Amino acid sequence: MAMMRLREAFESSNVKEFEGLLHDKSLGITEDKFIMRYVNSLLGNIRAQVVMKMVEPYDRVRLEFLAQEINVPVLEVEQIIVQLILDGKVEGKLDQQRGILAMAPVSRRSAFDHVPNKHHALKEWAMRLGTVMH
Repeated sequence: MAMMRLREAFESSNVKEFEGLLHDKSLGITEDKFIMRYVNSLLGNIRAQVVMKMVEPYDRVRLEFLAQEINVPVLEVEQIIVQLILDGKVEGKLDQQRGILAMAPVSRRSAFDHVPNKHHALKEWAMRLGTVMH
């Protein structure tokens, strides 16, 4: 039963419920050595998914807000965002001094979503050429 609830929390990207289930001693999830091998990875994945969903509709997002929503320090949110940017899952610029993620304009974000990763260099070139032309 506890594992089903944990899976449901993961699949619904509910970080708070996922962490709550992990820390609920009556469920005994943290006592299972096999599960504990994968918990940090799962927690990282769910946090990244939530951050991606949260930043999508915005032009700018405060890191402090994201940190509160996923219940981690701002530094960890920065690390998650940096990894998402490097992986090409989020397009934006991280302003560490102001603590803000400035998302790329929506037209730039969606125009090349269908392009496979192997064509990433060509995609970048095309976007930069577009900014030079305008």
